[in-house]
Amino acid sequence: MRVIYGVFNNSDLTEGRGYIKPIAYFTTRESAKAHALKRDVQGTNAAVRPVPLYEDATEARGEPDLDAAFKKIAAKLTKGERVLMGLGDE
Repeated sequence: MRVIYGVFNNSDLTEGRGYIKPIAYFTTRESAKAHALKRDVQGTNAAVRPVPLYEDATEARGEPDLDAAFKKIAAKLTKGERVLMGLGDE
């Protein structure tokens, strides 16, 4: 996971009664802050927030890597236990 920075403003720049929407994403906080200047309601600065950037959906959901977990557990078994479980004598 990496962290990028999003710039968010209100869709109604006059009264601020709209919804919050992203307007840009940056790799550094400094670039995001520079872009956010005077981009929100009545010329105020837009919000800059950290946004997680994931490689895939499994990482985003926080699901465990089952293959890696299985290999880790299997490595702790004795040769006899692996044979009994049908895993061979690897």
